[in-house]
Amino acid sequence: MEELTTDILVIGSGLAGILSAFEAERQGAGVLILGKFAIGMGTNSSLAGGGFLAANSVYSAEDHLRTTLEAGRGLNQPGLVKTLAENGSRAIEALKGYDVPMVERKTGYRIGRPENSPQLSGVLLMKILAERLRGSRVTLLPGFSVFDLVLEEGAVRGASGSTGTGDPV
Repeated sequence: MEELTTDILVIGSGLAGILSAFEAERQGAGVLILGKFAIGMGTNSSLAGGGFLAANSVYSAEDHLRTTLEAGRGLNQPGLVKTLAENGSRAIEALKGYDVPMVERKTGYRIGRPENSPQLSGVLLMKILAERLRGSRVTLLPGFSVFDLVLEEGAVRGASGSTGTGDPV
């Protein structure tokens, strides 16, 4: 069985995984990102509509907090929702910094896409980020299925699984 080593292992190549990989790389860590399919594709992020609730010039962080708490109908954790609402506009700026075209709308932002484009906004978002990943120092391993986490002294130290061709890693 092949063994790969890295400073940071990111399991999943959706929006959270890719942004985590970028941040770890920015801080100087060696990063390996695993994805079940092509990096960024086949993820919830790629299938999403590309809309983001976040404070902007007409929609405040307080509006975002209220809207999200109402939509959660008491199931969400108010402290976490408050953190989300307070930091949403920074997250949008981070996406813009990765050359993601963001268009302001009444309750936040959406991915800007070419007129008459048949592509889902989420696919466009993930293609932009995946392309940027390919130009980085992050190691990409698409087509990888994780079967188990490797634990040492109660901490996750790795993962085992197989490649798309069935080779164990």
